[in-house]
Amino acid sequence: VTKTKEVKVTKSSIAAAKAARSASEFALSKAVKLSDKISDVVGGKVGRAAAIKDGDRHSKKKARNLLLASFLAYAEVGGGASEGYEIMVKSAQMQATSFVAKKYGVEAAELAR
Repeated sequence: VTKTKEVKVTKSSIAAAKAARSASEFALSKAVKLSDKISDVVGGKVGRAAAIKDGDRHSKKKARNLLLASFLAYAEVGGGASEGYEIMVKSAQMQATSFVAKKYGVEAAELAR
């Protein structure tokens, strides 16, 4: 950021950016709810299928135990990747907002946020 120039941002542009952000947050919340519901349904079915049952023989119990351990490991890796992605996105968002603020001014940074 070598050259900075204050840019006047109109109130209508700020209002449009806020409306777009609000719509985006609404869509995200609905997508998260749907994703959680699908995960609960699928996870429940998989959990019931992989659960050790009374009539299982020794080899089947071992196989189900291995399957359950694999599911748990996959969930841990997925959770870690998700957290890492969220941290990266927040950091990139902060850097982009800071760049726009320095280059174009605080009002423009509000649009980039």
